[in-house]
Amino acid sequence: MYRSSAVSEVIGSILLISLVVLAVAVIGAGFLSQPPPVQTQDLNVIASNTTTTLYIYHDGGDPMVPGEFALLLDGNPVDPIPAPSGGWPWEIGEVLEIPITTTPQRIQIISLRGGQQNLIREISIGQVTGGGVPITPGTPPTLGPGGQCTQEELDEYAEEYLEDNYVEYFSEKLDEDAIYFTRIRLGNKASISGFVNLTINNTNSYIIRDVAPTRVNLTSGDRLSIKFGGHPNQASAYLFSVGNKGWSISGDYTTIYRNDVLLSGDLKESWITQYTDYESSLVFTSDGTNQFTRLIIKNQTIDEGVNNLKYEFINLKPAEPTLIILDYPNDQNDFIRFIGQANIVKRDGVTIYENGELLITP
Repeated sequence: MYRSSAVSEVIGSILLISLVVLAVAVIGAGFLSQPPPVQTQDLNVIASNTTTTLYIYHDGGDPMVPGEFALLLDGNPVDPIPAPSGGWPWEIGEVLEIPITTTPQRIQIISLRGGQQNLIREISIGQVTGGGVPITPGTPPTLGPGGQCTQEELDEYAEEYLEDNYVEYFSEKLDEDAIYFTRIRLGNKASISGFVNLTINNTNSYIIRDVAPTRVNLTSGDRLSIKFGGHPNQASAYLFSVGNKGWSISGDYTTIYRNDVLLSGDLKESWITQYTDYESSLVFTSDGTNQFTRLIIKNQTIDEGVNNLKYEFINLKPAEPTLIILDYPNDQNDFIRFIGQANIVKRDGVTIYENGELLITP
């Protein structure tokens, strides 16, 4: 009997359908194995630098989270990326400060989302007027090809926002760091003692003594040491310094040394155009009868009212950003004020502040 080896139409149809299903499955698996599309961060930045630090300003776009982006300088990754000025995430108006030894020609910010690497922004650097002072965000300058800004645009942008915002920036920084102390009367048990030492770092600086009311010129590199409180209960001390410039430093019953050589007379006035290496062992106390007193430490009000407590401030120094004002009179009935920093603050013999830490609850 004759037997055919051909496949029936029904079986053939089943096989064809199976092959089509298999092909679709293979193609689908291929599609599913591809990484899904990732939404890359949107970011505008502006860069400036000093000789030692690269400043990258977040000037608009998404908050940047560590681990979701990489930073490359001339192709070399920065790892780890330092936390921005306001902490993570890196948000608009905040600054990344990157230590550098040479000025990078190319700055790349790469998205790492979804395990992929996608370029977010590539810019080149421009030196901002003022040497890398943080600025607040605003309308960005017109960007050229590749997100680059011209030198003129960066200078104009920085100058505009520094003018508009630096007073607020200075005030906020001072509140965060400074000690404010005022008292209606110094008190009859007050005293002051200790040294202020600094190195002259510019020309046109001088001091004036009471024994010879002519200027004694100081030269760059001179080490000036001023001892206050030669007569602790009758001495005075006046300090006004901002931005590493001594606008006025003087006092009764002072002892003056220049390069360890004693100069006669009290320091009646000074003009120091720039100084470095500030050191202080200066201590003052205010104690006596009930007087209105205000003490604020790092924006925390400690005392604000009438009391007869004894206050002691040890190792006075400028507060950030570089301000110290001390008006310590030689008359116990006069007003006293201090704005600056100190290593230690004591109230009635108890340490309430030490090395940047408040030890009591306001």
